Amino acid sequence: MAQNNGGYRKPYKKFDSSKKGKTSYSFSTADKFVNPYSFIPIKDKEPPREEVKKGNLSGKISCTIEIVSPTFIPNTTKSFAHPQNADHKRKVFYSYEDLSGAIDIDDVRRPQNPVIPGSEIRGMIRNVYEQLTNSCFSEVDEFNLPYKRTNEPKELCIMCWDEEKEKWVLYNDLKKGEDYFTGALISKDRGFHLDRAGWKKYSRQIKDLYKASCEKFLRENSIKVDYNPQNSDMVFPGNPNSDYHLHVAPMMYNFMQSTANRMIVYKKPSGNGIALDKNTIERFEYVLGVNENVKGGYTDAVTNKDKTVRDIFKKYINNYKSKKTPLVVYVDKHSKQKGFKDATIYISPSSMTKEYFLNKIPDVLHRNRKHDKCTDIKKVCPACRLFGTILKEGGAIKGRVRFSDAVRDKETQVEYLREITLPILSSPRISSTEFYLKPPKELRHNEFGYDGIWNYDYYTTYRKIYNRQNNKSEIEFLRHSYDVELAGRKVYWNSKFKIEELDKSKMNSSVTPINKGKFNFDVYFEDLTQAELEELLFCLELKDGLEGNNTVHKIGAGKPIGMGQIKITVKKPIECINYKLENSLIKRVDSPYERNNEMKSEIENKEEAQMIIAYSSDLKLDNDSMIEYPNAKNKKGDSTVFNWFTQNRGVVTSPKIKQILPNILDDKKILCKYSKK
Repeated sequence: MAQNNGGYRKPYKKFDSSKKGKTSYSFSTADKFVNPYSFIPIKDKEPPREEVKKGNLSGKISCTIEIVSPTFIPNTTKSFAHPQNADHKRKVFYSYEDLSGAIDIDDVRRPQNPVIPGSEIRGMIRNVYEQLTNSCFSEVDEFNLPYKRTNEPKELCIMCWDEEKEKWVLYNDLKKGEDYFTGALISKDRGFHLDRAGWKKYSRQIKDLYKASCEKFLRENSIKVDYNPQNSDMVFPGNPNSDYHLHVAPMMYNFMQSTANRMIVYKKPSGNGIALDKNTIERFEYVLGVNENVKGGYTDAVTNKDKTVRDIFKKYINNYKSKKTPLVVYVDKHSKQKGFKDATIYISPSSMTKEYFLNKIPDVLHRNRKHDKCTDIKKVCPACRLFGTILKEGGAIKGRVRFSDAVRDKETQVEYLREITLPILSSPRISSTEFYLKPPKELRHNEFGYDGIWNYDYYTTYRKIYNRQNNKSEIEFLRHSYDVELAGRKVYWNSKFKIEELDKSKMNSSVTPINKGKFNFDVYFEDLTQAELEELLFCLELKDGLEGNNTVHKIGAGKPIGMGQIKITVKKPIECINYKLENSLIKRVDSPYERNNEMKSEIENKEEAQMIIAYSSDLKLDNDSMIEYPNAKNKKGDSTVFNWFTQNRGVVTSPKIKQILPNILDDKKILCKYSKK
């Protein structure tokens, strides 16, 4: 495919970390880190789907689990409130004991017979088997839409409910000074006021005309607004039959101006608008936070700490739900320029906010050589054939492997760590598209980064253009469609666990993990082929034949911070069950399974197996503490993940991705931090 220059009119300039420009952050070349997770790339060919074909191998694999790093799996029957913070939960390791009647956590904190559930082991091994065999993604979020905060300011439109069409209709042909007015906060006695400071770029003549239009508008419609920032009560007396409405847009109207407490007075549009489809409205509800699949939102106290803004949005959302009042909305200018035809429309209640995308994760996986979940009972991927699955379009495949719970080894002691507080462990941040998605093939790049940014629907480049009307250079953003591809299957490196003293809140929990101990469990298999059994054994042992290989699995909570590392050892012999006819009777005969060394070697030499070994083994690092989440330091020395991703995406007027995750098999797996000058 031909390279797209992104509309640039000037030669590409290399990123210079030492040059002070629009950003005050720079690469900290002396401060490097390894991200806690990486990705095993998706194969360039479809999963090998076929009907289940049973083999002739059945039996049992007995295994031992050794705890390598502090491991915790919660008992779900009860959690306990912390005495100093009732919202903070304290959890106990899993066992067969029902804790629902327990009162004091100290009586049950360290169960004598802890258990690692077979379901946890099964899920862990299936995940590795999917990686090894190029199987489908069996566990993906099919409901939540991917989103990302956009760098581009949107343009104001009005949205009205059409009773006849039973649809929301979007109007975009609005004229400032005629169809709507903007201004700053209103005082009780002086009425609507222009924000003169925001209009310095206009000539006095234009300002006077605007002021005259505004005063005429107020006078003819008898509008007076009273706004109290303390309780956000808004009184809108004046003409009760007026077609004009008030919209308060604190800190969001226009990113180039002072945005505190900006107001918009507007009238209901006339003429023909664009009827919005169900999909567009659904994504708008995701932005508002009113969709049942969305946690948080503008009115959520955790997400939005400003009570005044929360109250304003509650009224905005109520107006949306009532469908009686026109709404001020903001729309991306790219779809607007196309007349909203043949374009995905991104609507929000603010100028710069999140965009929820049209492409869901299953859609992207389907386009990635059909790696979405299996649907046809006669065309099933290797992992679904072995472990079983409930098919997306009905029917089910019975699994041919079963995992028992892992119980404490009676000959060894279990050692618990003291109670520790976990960091806030959130769901995957799929909005970090520079990590979770492959860069577009069409996007130009060099060792200093990429000439743009990308997401689940499109990628963006920019160019400088000359505006003859105001004799200034401006930035024009350009959107391009592309073949969206996930970076792959998420896996965690073997990071070094270290105890940190953390604040206790309702967002995290305190646990008492197991620090040392051994557990025993069995894997029962039925009707496996020899290839399936050898693949299963590789996924259990994680050995590639090298002496001193130190590979571990990861289970339970805290994988990003080095918890849950366990070593599985397969006991010998592996028992196979056979039956033979003797004296007209069918008799069971058990015999040891003999490994197929040629097949074993072939599996270990697969590229997928080498990737599994790579993330399951210890990394050779100069410093064990190098594995950590990205962060950028400000002048005070405080670090945040948010700042790192913000700086990694360039500035608003020239967005570009500077760093992406290295390939999982690359020798150098490090990234650079950013620091404020």
